[in-house]
Amino acid sequence: MTFLCQQDKEQVLESTQQAIEYWHYWMEQGGECFEQHQFQRACSLFGCSYEVADCLLANKDDLLSHQDLKPIERYMIAGHHLAESFGRNRQCENELHFLLTIHTRLLKLSSNDAILMSNMRQHLQISMALLTRYRKLHGAFNGYLDCYMETRLCLDRLLH
Repeated sequence: MTFLCQQDKEQVLESTQQAIEYWHYWMEQGGECFEQHQFQRACSLFGCSYEVADCLLANKDDLLSHQDLKPIERYMIAGHHLAESFGRNRQCENELHFLLTIHTRLLKLSSNDAILMSNMRQHLQISMALLTRYRKLHGAFNGYLDCYMETRLCLDRLLH
């Protein structure tokens, strides 16, 4: 699922600073729509922020940046807001899709020793908590137990 056309994505990503400004703008606008229960519009705006964050996260040079938020945090915030908006819009399959996509990406990042991030344990715990909340609200989903076990192993490994 994409939210930005290729032309818009190229324009937004001309510079890291510009991408971050768009990310903030779309998060703010999405938050306003969410508060007004305009969940479909919030999905579109948070989706744009999510795509920008995904691109920023792919840039390994920015991962350890000293910005107000790290790319991984932007990715999680936008993605979790997007998932929540889908859930509120009764699109539970899209909500689960993004929760799992985010969690899988975090697991992959945490296994890369070159990318040591001080808050990775906390990020994984938050992500797993949201998957658990989804399961409590909507029932079990295929792969939950595997996801839980892989996360526990990863969290144990991050302790050492």
